[in-house]
Amino acid sequence: AAINTMKFRKEHKFNELGDIRHKIPDHFNLDSNQHTNQHMEALTKYISAYHRSNTAIMHTLPDNDRGIVTYIIGNQGNMDKVLETMTKEEILLAYSYNNEITYQILDEITRRTGRLTKVLKIMDLTDMPLSAMNKKYMKLDAEANKQLEDFYPQLLGSALVVNPPGWLDALWKVLRPLFPKRFVEKLNLITPTKNKDDLKYFLKFVSKNNIPERYGGDDKAWPPPAMTEIMKTGN
Repeated sequence: AAINTMKFRKEHKFNELGDIRHKIPDHFNLDSNQHTNQHMEALTKYISAYHRSNTAIMHTLPDNDRGIVTYIIGNQGNMDKVLETMTKEEILLAYSYNNEITYQILDEITRRTGRLTKVLKIMDLTDMPLSAMNKKYMKLDAEANKQLEDFYPQLLGSALVVNPPGWLDALWKVLRPLFPKRFVEKLNLITPTKNKDDLKYFLKFVSKNNIPERYGGDDKAWPPPAMTEIMKTGN
């Protein structure tokens, strides 16, 4: 695995990038990053295609000494447009660059605090219609993540599917074998506003006062602050 990772990083020239932590997508300013390489170009293209609104995918850092929290709001994403405008190779480039940015941020926190730091991924499927799901996109998404999992094995701490719709069970039975084993093992389906015990899945990664009210926490602010702003101010 280590040899393959070295080959992967050499092929993508990731060791030559320097510090790219500030390149993490800003949901308040989706066009903020310049196209400095093919990876950044692919990530910008993906963001432009996928986002129906600025809140489709949001990266934030509620606690400076803990991990990134990524919110994915299902009914704000456009899977069809990604497939219409991007190739499989471009999607992989976008995912790999986003993973590298995330890795650099988490690595800095881990080294500074001495605690292994990971991402909490929250996929909010509230009011998500089945028609918005594209099986071809989900398959490509799964394949891309499967290709990258061995190169970034420690990124994901947990994946929470919030307010899963009734149709998800049948679809998940079809899609589950396509996703990386590590992802499936860390996936939980929760309804935190109906079941207060579900709050425990958040608390391993973020304090209650920084969990949005819509997920059973105390934070009234929504949308959450962008990571880029938090990194600038240190708050």
